[in-house]
Amino acid sequence: MLNVSHVYSSLGTYTFFATCFNPMGNMSGTLDLEITSPAPHALANLTSAVIALNVDTNSAQAELNIDHMYLTGAYNDMDVEVDKGLGGPIDVSTMPAAGHKISVLYTEKGTYTLTVTFKAFGEEVVKTLSLRVGILEFHIEDKPVFAMLDAQQTMFAKSFIVLSGEADAIVNLGHETLRVSFAGNREMFFPATFTEVGEKRLTATMSYLNITEVCEYNVTVFRGCVSTPNLFQVEHRDPSTPMEVLISAVPSVSGRAVRTEECAETENFMYQWKLWRNSGTPPVYTWDKVNIEQPYANSLVLSKYVLEPGLYKAWLELAVTGTTEVVFDEIHIEAFLPSIVAAIAGGGSLQQVIIGDSYFMDAASASYDPASAELDQSSLGPSSLIFNWDCYQLDSEDSVARYTVQFNGDNSYRSLPMCSGVGALPEKGQVTLDTSIFSHGDLALFEVFVLSNIGDRNATAVTVLKMVSGERPAVALKCIWNCEAKLLPNQRAVFEAQVDCETCTEEERASWTYTWSLYKYNPSTKNNEEIPHASWDARITSEPTAQSFDTEGGWWEEDTSYTLKVEVRFSADQTSEASTSIFPDLPPYGGTCDVTPKSGRAVDTMFKFSFPGWKDEYDRPRRDVDQDSQPFLLYSVQQVSDVETPVIYKGGNKPLV
Repeated sequence: MLNVSHVYSSLGTYTFFATCFNPMGNMSGTLDLEITSPAPHALANLTSAVIALNVDTNSAQAELNIDHMYLTGAYNDMDVEVDKGLGGPIDVSTMPAAGHKISVLYTEKGTYTLTVTFKAFGEEVVKTLSLRVGILEFHIEDKPVFAMLDAQQTMFAKSFIVLSGEADAIVNLGHETLRVSFAGNREMFFPATFTEVGEKRLTATMSYLNITEVCEYNVTVFRGCVSTPNLFQVEHRDPSTPMEVLISAVPSVSGRAVRTEECAETENFMYQWKLWRNSGTPPVYTWDKVNIEQPYANSLVLSKYVLEPGLYKAWLELAVTGTTEVVFDEIHIEAFLPSIVAAIAGGGSLQQVIIGDSYFMDAASASYDPASAELDQSSLGPSSLIFNWDCYQLDSEDSVARYTVQFNGDNSYRSLPMCSGVGALPEKGQVTLDTSIFSHGDLALFEVFVLSNIGDRNATAVTVLKMVSGERPAVALKCIWNCEAKLLPNQRAVFEAQVDCETCTEEERASWTYTWSLYKYNPSTKNNEEIPHASWDARITSEPTAQSFDTEGGWWEEDTSYTLKVEVRFSADQTSEASTSIFPDLPPYGGTCDVTPKSGRAVDTMFKFSFPGWKDEYDRPRRDVDQDSQPFLLYSVQQVSDVETPVIYKGGNKPLV
């Protein structure tokens, strides 16, 4: 008998040729041999596709079996990759011996998809397995933390397995036991009433085949002296959906519950606050306690403690004196650093400068960090700003509006030639410019880049200088009223032309003439289009030749920008001019205001005000429903009467009772 062996290094079909010889002659034959990967013959399965979650350990153990149709021992030339469906790293190993078992730990109910990938000799086979952790869900509908004494609650139970017949869940409410049948229905609602005040541990137990699972739900039953157990907006209990605030405008928080008619005269509220800051990386949270100066006050002044960006958790316990009634709630707050404000003091977007004069540009006094006061008290402080200047050469006044309107966001001027002869400007907030290097008619755009030393925050501001020869006073446009970064379009706005001439007499000043011009920016042509004086609205109360521009507002168009320009004529051949860009603010949009109920009785009826859906573009130029948000809006609720209009609430977006 002849034995022949050979090691094959690649897959494929191979043909053996054999010839046998003896003195009588010879005989030949062939044999086809196919060399295949072991991957298609690998096996993976779960011992059980349904497992129960242990209520005591809050965990479930699944068993994954790895096997092979032909191989019995470990095989190092085949890799096995196991994805447990938990979103974590994939486990990689070589093929184990037959009958190998892998234990997988799960800590939450749900349906998980496990994938086992076998790889060998360039071939890959994927096995997909479905695992159900937990066979039963049980709780009060909407999952409240508190339940009212003697008020009927709606209980909810759901089976996550396909029942081949009738199955029951035994529900223990403490004071009574119920049997819930899932015959022909996998979701059940049933009533329950709690007759005792205090913490309750409710359980539901279901058995199916060889699986038994106990579900637990905890609720605190309160008597009703407290108007609501939801001391804060429910959605902010989850750290993944916190209330968002700016560090420069952190609100105070207070529990919104009030005493009801169920309270005795001697029963009052006692408050206790706690505060933590997260030092972990979500979804893992590590809560570090923050010491509170007045933990028993009826409100928590968060601005004293929220001095750095991050996620915070405030907890409030509200107890009723002389009783065992206690309610508690928590709210998560995400604090953000506000944007840096960059500006160049005086003048506006275009200023006329006399060649030969030293021109002073000041960004230090006009730029600021809105959160500097808070940051200076924090471990991140002190706050400071860093300034960098650049100069670009413009070829036409038509492009001034395109670049100087802050909210247009057009910084393509950076591709223009740099100003010749200016050189590197000092890295500080105040710069004195030698204008003798310029020629008559030159347009120089100066950009200041302002960077905060805390957080990845920066902003830019620009101004354009028009160089002219000959002696003449300088003109600056100063905002007197309605001077925010975005103009409030329905309110009065006042701008004034200020002439810098210390030696000019009152008689000379009286001889000067002023001419105001107003331009609307056309984004399609990227040019300014003048609004003729004849088309000025009657609500522009000043004359085009007055020293100031005064308007009652109400006529500015949304989603556009304007340029206001003043020319001051000192003599027949001597003028100076200045201009500024105006961007009307857009009002909040998309929301509603509601009150429930619509009518009631004074003193007795509790009204709930809510303001869902409002959004604002904040510091961006235009609305975008996907980007716009509501965290930084303030809401005001007023009670209107014939005598007065008192404010009954002013603050962030939270339902008000």
